Amino acid sequence: MKIQSVWLFAVFLAVLSRCFAQDNANAPQTACNRRFCWSQSEVDAQGDTWFSEGTADTLRFGVALRCLKRFNVCILAQAAHHAFDEKVILNRIELLPVTHWDNEKITAKSEHSGEPCVQRSYEIIRTDRAVYMTDNPGKAAGSSRCGTNDRADRTNRYRLQ
Repeated sequence: MKIQSVWLFAVFLAVLSRCFAQDNANAPQTACNRRFCWSQSEVDAQGDTWFSEGTADTLRFGVALRCLKRFNVCILAQAAHHAFDEKVILNRIELLPVTHWDNEKITAKSEHSGEPCVQRSYEIIRTDRAVYMTDNPGKAAGSSRCGTNDRADRTNRYRLQ
């Protein structure tokens, strides 16, 4: 995934990071690398491929995720090449309300991820240093309204790499 595809999000995160730098000045951090960092008040993760658990299915798009405990929210940025024109890069930023936050796990739910066909949630696991995305069938899954997408008819769980 091209680095330019996430410039907008990088600028947004840089500004946000400066605003909250004082909050994290004394917070102990776990060992951080360029893909995952967990502190008491925020978590950062990024990757470019979601690997399905149980199938050979993969989803390729750039992802940056930052969770802020103070606001009980995660910010998800995605960048992907358009399906019909590889020169076009589609960017999307979504605010995800956090439904659970403890010392080991954060859970956030997407409010607009394809409902009523698919309900998407995210889990960030500190000990695994991993981000999981779970797509559950929505209320209208399997109906003509959702089309013939077989992903909408079953639960799918992906791990970000």
